[in-house]
Amino acid sequence: MVVMTMSPVAAIMLIKAFALAMYVSDRCKGIPTEEAATSVRNGTTNLALLILYLVFPSCATIVFSAFTCTSFELPDTLFEDTGFEPTTSYLTADLTISCESPYYEDYIQPYAIAMVLLYPVGVPLFFWVLLYTNRRQLYPDVVRGKTEEEIHDLPECQDALALRPRSIRFLYFAYEPRCYWFEIFECFRRLLLSSFLPVIGGWLGSTAQIAVAVCVSLVAIKTYGYYMPFDDVTDDYIAEITQWQFFAIIQCALLMQVAPASQEDTIGLVFLAIALVVVPLVFIMFAQDLLQLRSELKKEAQVEFATHELFEEEEIQGSETGHFVSMEQPKASKINPDS
Repeated sequence: MVVMTMSPVAAIMLIKAFALAMYVSDRCKGIPTEEAATSVRNGTTNLALLILYLVFPSCATIVFSAFTCTSFELPDTLFEDTGFEPTTSYLTADLTISCESPYYEDYIQPYAIAMVLLYPVGVPLFFWVLLYTNRRQLYPDVVRGKTEEEIHDLPECQDALALRPRSIRFLYFAYEPRCYWFEIFECFRRLLLSSFLPVIGGWLGSTAQIAVAVCVSLVAIKTYGYYMPFDDVTDDYIAEITQWQFFAIIQCALLMQVAPASQEDTIGLVFLAIALVVVPLVFIMFAQDLLQLRSELKKEAQVEFATHELFEEEEIQGSETGHFVSMEQPKASKINPDS
């Protein structure tokens, strides 16, 4: 647990040390202080956020496993000659460690509590602080109340969005400006469906574990369908499809809990079919996205080529007549009606 939880901290400290070295190097090259600091901060902060995003569920799972113990019923006769009290509670992740031992109570449990504050609590809180303090740049007033098409078409909206801080781009670049906060919801969804479920299972049993998973899955489906948070509408559809897939898998797991043993093979086949059906749908949507992008790039290339040819023709005509045409449009001048 110590290695898994401290490795990300060590990696982020190395990144910060590398950032300091890069800043000193830029200053030695004569780059201005603000420009050097901004360049280093943008790159290293996004890398640190990526590391936290990747290790967040696994570290939280390891931390929560320190609070899950398994009880065994041991006969008292085993301890008659030793004089020791029968120890019946052991750490589920490592059955060699007793949950009633001083080693567990004095070292493992306090360290696990500290890591809970660092990962399951600290990482979402850290993301929220970064997004909240920059909320006016992430969702500027000029963008509020406008449709997605208007935001992409209006120059003032694009200019306002270009001022968003690039140092935390990892947290918001996949979402629409109105849903800049959605990574916080995603953190809690991942936490509840990955790290918190084993704790529920250890305390209340597997049936309660599945019931909590069903509730969280339904909330996620409704949230994704209502907000449509992603900047690309295809990503919205894929996200909702995967949430429905997860909900169906949970239902199959619940059926396997209550169904007789003779029907487990049938439920397993249904489980496999649900898991495989989504993969072709995702690939089809991804292929449609690629074809649409290819078509748009082809149209842009054709427009650029036609504009270039038109400019060359006008330049040739200008050289023959002695008048040259500029690519820039002339500014409108005011005409005096009295002249």
